[in-house]
Amino acid sequence: MQKGTFVICVDDSEQFVTADLCVRKGQIYTVRDSYTFLLFHAVLLEEIRRPEMLHFEGSSHEVGFLSFRFRPIDPEEISIFREIVEITNLVSEGSHG
Repeated sequence: MQKGTFVICVDDSEQFVTADLCVRKGQIYTVRDSYTFLLFHAVLLEEIRRPEMLHFEGSSHEVGFLSFRFRPIDPEEISIFREIVEITNLVSEGSHG
C-alpha cells in the first residue's frame, strides 16, 4: 500500500497494545508509510503513532500494523463508508438502550 492510500480496517482482533494504539474495525485510516519486515508487510498510519521499538538487528523504528488488517478504498467512496459506520453505530446504540 502506498503513502496516502485510504484504507478501511477489516480486522481489529488480537492487538496486544493499549486501546489508543489500536485500530478499529470499520474505521478509515491513511497510510503514512509501509515496509516489509522478515515476511510481514506492515503499514504506518497518519492517525496513529506508535512508539519506536529496538529490533534484534540493532535498528529501531515504529512498529506498524500488519497489512492484512486493511483494505484500500477509493477516496470518492469514503463518504459512503462513513455513512454506513454512522448508521451501524446508531443501530448498535439503539439496541442497547
